[in-house]
Amino acid sequence: PKIAAQISAGSLPKFFRKTEQSFPRDPNYLSADRASVDVWRARLAEFGSGMSVGLSWRGGSENLVKRMRSTRLQQWADVLQIPGCRFFDLQYGETRHERTELLRSCDTAFHRFSEIDPLRDLDGFAALISALDLVISVDNSTVHLAGALGTETWCLLPFASDFRWLCGRLDTVWYPSVRLFRQPKPHDWRTVLGDVCEALARRTAD
Repeated sequence: PKIAAQISAGSLPKFFRKTEQSFPRDPNYLSADRASVDVWRARLAEFGSGMSVGLSWRGGSENLVKRMRSTRLQQWADVLQIPGCRFFDLQYGETRHERTELLRSCDTAFHRFSEIDPLRDLDGFAALISALDLVISVDNSTVHLAGALGTETWCLLPFASDFRWLCGRLDTVWYPSVRLFRQPKPHDWRTVLGDVCEALARRTAD
């Protein structure tokens, strides 16, 4: 058909999200298959009691963005020691080497479901995320999927974060279920992960 006008998707908020009040506050706008979620909840329960927490520690496709957003799994060692939690690998891509290195340095249980490919099996990945109690991730696609599903999510941001997260706030207009943890200075993941440890300890106590 003849096109009278065009607009980039990223420019739509200029007209439809002019103020913070114009953002809908629905808990989610995506829903995973309920039967699949129930199957995953049963599988997660096989690993014992406690909160089920999914982790993702790398993000970005361009080298500069990847360096800014990504952490090393070994930096999460203290998080993985928080009692009352069962931890699950949500990182897309190959993680076997990193998990092996982690086990050499600390005695912790960190589970991965090899049959789920976060980049190709979005239905299965969405069902797994929906079955979790909490997702903790750097700024990557996992955060956006978890936020869209309404799963409680903690997003770890670099000091100079993407514009969509705005500035100086710990929540986000895009996803009511997402909480932001920001670097106080460039490259300072130690402080961010320390804050995550404290918050997770309080969360499990509650």
